[in-house]
Amino acid sequence: MSELLKVEVSELEGAALDWAVAKAAGENRVQVDALAIPIMLREGVFHPCQFSRNWEQGGPLVEEHVTALNQSDSGGWWAHSGNHVGEALTPLIAAMRAIVASKLGDTVEVPKELVT
Repeated sequence: MSELLKVEVSELEGAALDWAVAKAAGENRVQVDALAIPIMLREGVFHPCQFSRNWEQGGPLVEEHVTALNQSDSGGWWAHSGNHVGEALTPLIAAMRAIVASKLGDTVEVPKELVT
């Protein structure tokens, strides 16, 4: 296992956010491949985690966990999940940040190689 770094959920993006989303969704078999992409084992096959960049993966989580998803006056987005709000420039990233914060808290540990 690689070294883990504590990161504020509000700062997560890309592969680091996708890793945290997988953990928040209860995935126990998430690892990092040679290209520093989080992957998870499902039905005997490893799949890249792209929750924050792919609506096919992230959309079902939005439907299940997000109670509000709106564009702000400044053009960014905010999402509400549980008692937490996620903010970002895209709706999917905002939603994924809200989900992670509601499940894991405001700071999470992610593999060092995923933090940019």
